[in-house]
Amino acid sequence: MKDVFIYLLCFRFYSIYSIVLFDEIVEAIDRLAYIKNTNRSQLINDMLAEKIGLLTPQQKVTNIMNKISQLVETDSIQVKSKNDYGSLQFGTFIKYKYKPSIRYRFEFYVGNNEERYAVLKINSRSKSEDLNEHLERFFNGICYIDKNRFPEIYQREIINKAYTNSNNRFIREFLRGIPLEKMDDDSIAEYLSCYLLMIDNSLNYYFNHYNQEDVFNKIDKIYCQYLNNLNLFLK
Repeated sequence: MKDVFIYLLCFRFYSIYSIVLFDEIVEAIDRLAYIKNTNRSQLINDMLAEKIGLLTPQQKVTNIMNKISQLVETDSIQVKSKNDYGSLQFGTFIKYKYKPSIRYRFEFYVGNNEERYAVLKINSRSKSEDLNEHLERFFNGICYIDKNRFPEIYQREIINKAYTNSNNRFIREFLRGIPLEKMDDDSIAEYLSCYLLMIDNSLNYYFNHYNQEDVFNKIDKIYCQYLNNLNLFLK
């Protein structure tokens, strides 16, 4: 028999409990936790929550990632990896010269104060100076549109940044300071999916029209088309 300390997640905090388990049960739990890429405490917490019909924040993240996968995956955007405990990555390519690849990655956080809920990171490993100059121009344009349009539409500030000299070309934080339980899974998944599809649509439009002077005016319209009608936040 083993006396095991369990950290149980209760939406906003952890409590520490000691329970007694058979050695064989602990060994089986550890094996399953390894397969699921998690730890003993989190796995036991999830199993108990499922047994009593309680949805934990991590299970909510899993549900949201599954919904995003269904909404986003197309012939051109494919799920590359998914970790039930916090990350979802898509792969696509740009229709530009040698069709360089792009990675879209959502990372989900459930902290004690839930300051950040999700982060989108967009990555390119290309060493082409020409391509990287275009990516820098595009994401600087997206940052400008986002920082102006989003507060105008939703009366909320955002945090985003375009990067140079980094594989991460763009990082955007979502749902900062909004408690997890304030939004339903479908609304969160729709929001994040629409944002990602807006980026993908805008990126492809840019590389087909980057020589046109009004390219970012059109991208601004694409932005509004995807994000203007979402019912994101409960009043």
